Amino acid sequence: MPLHPDRVSAQPLSFWKAARPYAAAALACVVLLGATVALEWQARDAALARLESEGAHLATAALQQSLEAIRQAELVMDLLPREPVPAETGAVLTPATLRDALRARARAQPALHGIAVYGAEGPLSAGSGAPGEPVSARGLDFFETQRDASADMLRVGAPFRAPRLGGAWVLPVSRRLQAPDGGFAGVATVTLRLDALTGQLNRLRLPSGAVLELLNPEAMLLARRPHVEDAVGASLHSAFAGKVPFARAGGVFTAPSPVDGVERLYSFVRDARYPVVALVGLPAEPVLAVWRAEAMQHGAIAVALVLLVAGAGWRNARLEREQWRLARTLQRSLEKREALEHALDEHVAMDLSDLDGTVLRVNQRFCALSQYAPAELIGQNLRTLDAGAHSAGFHQAMRHTLRSGGVWKGELRYRAKDGSLHWLDTTMLPFPGDAGEPQRYLALRTDVTARKQLEAELLQARQAQAASRRSDPWPADADTTAEDAPRD
Repeated sequence: MPLHPDRVSAQPLSFWKAARPYAAAALACVVLLGATVALEWQARDAALARLESEGAHLATAALQQSLEAIRQAELVMDLLPREPVPAETGAVLTPATLRDALRARARAQPALHGIAVYGAEGPLSAGSGAPGEPVSARGLDFFETQRDASADMLRVGAPFRAPRLGGAWVLPVSRRLQAPDGGFAGVATVTLRLDALTGQLNRLRLPSGAVLELLNPEAMLLARRPHVEDAVGASLHSAFAGKVPFARAGGVFTAPSPVDGVERLYSFVRDARYPVVALVGLPAEPVLAVWRAEAMQHGAIAVALVLLVAGAGWRNARLEREQWRLARTLQRSLEKREALEHALDEHVAMDLSDLDGTVLRVNQRFCALSQYAPAELIGQNLRTLDAGAHSAGFHQAMRHTLRSGGVWKGELRYRAKDGSLHWLDTTMLPFPGDAGEPQRYLALRTDVTARKQLEAELLQARQAQAASRRSDPWPADADTTAEDAPRD
């Protein structure tokens, strides 16, 4: 029975088995990088969403600020007659009385520049007498648009300069006047001071680089913060074509500004009642710069983790290859040991026992000599095989040698299962434990029964010869010698 443990089988290291640690590490790296990219992209979307929300709130606030002045203009126009003012003397409402009323109303509203009513052909029918007030509206944008309109509606026209107001910008808010037959009878208009409207917008706190713009439904720029003189009254329809669906109440889009060329994230809000759109553009670059800085930090951490995982995978691959090499070496060593044990099995009986002599393992040669099966021997004490040829002192000296860590050599006589006796030339080696003291004994035994029998027969022959010599005082060879001796 082999005294070595179960054999370790080292299978050949295939390509796929060798590549498995690298593949696992590569997959982990890809997953880690993919998760990092996905999370960072979500962080980018979240930063832009916060920017969109901030822009929407600012656009709503700007719209509310601008509507205050337009509401004032609407209230004034509600007091104006919906038909042309008659010029006949003795009428209840004459141009003179209307002019006085309009002047009083204009002085009461600081944001108002002037109030005027124009006839169907464009002449001024009545007005507040504001500086720069046109005496004829024919050819002006607000007049021509209202004349072509099919219904009475409030409209915010293109800003224009008032020459008698020092060239300051004014914003016309107009309404169509209907004739009794439903035809065009003229236009009532209220002009707003653009600087007053801009002052209201300046109350809002905008981030650095942001722009605030007021547009009419035709994408004409009514007011802008920061103010750009040449941009007032310009059409932004071509620049924002397809990106500002004014039919919607609000939305978001990204576009370069037609005024300064800076790309911004625009949020717009359209009022449901008044024809005004508030547009707030916030530069996305500062937000994206912060996001990129954080993404770079997170990316560096991810790369470090990837390198760590790759290093761990490479190390695991090396360990697996080293384990395979060691297993292969162990397998070869066991094969050599097995061959050696097989050779020993053919010649040497081996047994492993504890300190008390209880059998733990035996090989086939030992079983053949003792005529016992391994199951019959394991767990039994070696003393059961002793044939009683040695004294107690002999066994005590043997145990003393072994327990002191020495190697004991000698010849022992054992009794086989059938009662026959056999002699074993024995070498016993102690196996020390963790404390250095012997824990087990390995015995290597060679059958010397034949030699012992030969020695016994030789000893008997010698003893018989010696006895015969003692019993015959004149041996035959002695007489012959005496007769053959030469004589004098």
